Amino acid sequence: MKVLHIETGRNLYGGAQQVMFLLRNLPKYDVESHLFCDQGSSILKACEAEGFPTHAFPIAGDLDLSLPFKISKVCKSIQPDIIHVHSRRGVDYWGGWIAKRLDIPCVLSRRVDNPEPRWLAKTKYGMYSHVITISDGIRQVLISEGVPQQDITLVRSALELDSYPSPLPVKDFRNRFGIREDHKVIACAAQLIERKGHRFLLNALPEVLKQHPKIQVLLFGKGKELQSLQNQVSELNLHTMVQFPGFAEDIKSIYPHVDILVHPALMEGLGVALIEASYAGVPIIAARAGGIPEIVRDQKNGLLVPPGDSDAIRDAMIQLLGNPVFAKELGNYGRTLAKEEFSVDPMAAGNAQVYRSILNR
Repeated sequence: MKVLHIETGRNLYGGAQQVMFLLRNLPKYDVESHLFCDQGSSILKACEAEGFPTHAFPIAGDLDLSLPFKISKVCKSIQPDIIHVHSRRGVDYWGGWIAKRLDIPCVLSRRVDNPEPRWLAKTKYGMYSHVITISDGIRQVLISEGVPQQDITLVRSALELDSYPSPLPVKDFRNRFGIREDHKVIACAAQLIERKGHRFLLNALPEVLKQHPKIQVLLFGKGKELQSLQNQVSELNLHTMVQFPGFAEDIKSIYPHVDILVHPALMEGLGVALIEASYAGVPIIAARAGGIPEIVRDQKNGLLVPPGDSDAIRDAMIQLLGNPVFAKELGNYGRTLAKEEFSVDPMAAGNAQVYRSILNR
């Protein structure tokens, strides 16, 4: 079985990282994978380094009207049995459209939970043979928009636990971020965009600092909200304790040094960062939004708070900072949960099963 995967994200995290996991693990299910991607993307470099067949083109974004021609060219060249569209940026429409035009079965992975008008959902998802969602929260959104249940399969995102890197040496970690030995580390790892809710975390910090002044906050990620968040830090006089380190490619080696991960997203398909942090034994404070409760089990491996509620975030942070024994219990449960429910084999097997069911129709 030959599958053409379409992933147009530029950075190797989130959905693109899941595609890499698939490419590495689908061969055991007799799947030959090819990748269509942006010629300037990180996933292209990673695939070339590992020897996966790639087809790279310049991609201008959501409104790139050349996408169907580029996809068609690759399809005519390699003759795939199935096309699997993984990303948005316009490809979630053009990928299905060109597949239907070429009469090639096509699968769409849906990774976000933002609602769409019913007319758009009917038009877009009607072009696909099947839709894979990474959380039940996303699945329920699609059903509410009129996508037939039988056309949706839940396959959660996963981690390659066997290749999980070793933690950074403690001294290297603290020197890198200028963190004193007696300070606790609170982190958030998410794109710096509005729906990730960083502003609610920042608003919670002044009251937390009154009870726990020895903390440092690391906000990992990039995005258009950076300047706005930096301004908020200045307004709240938090500039000595909040850092914006950008995107850290070695974030998995950093997680073991984090005392609490806060994820205040207003919308979230699932949240791979939450799985990674759980596997590292980090207790989590997260908003009860989208697919987050499928990873963060309240009072088990973290604390869930209402979306957009800075007071609830504040109270949860104070609770965990003041009760390190409870925080450690949450972290230990999270490590077990990640191993049992979010390993990469079930994810790869689930995708392969969808391919087979489509071809067997």
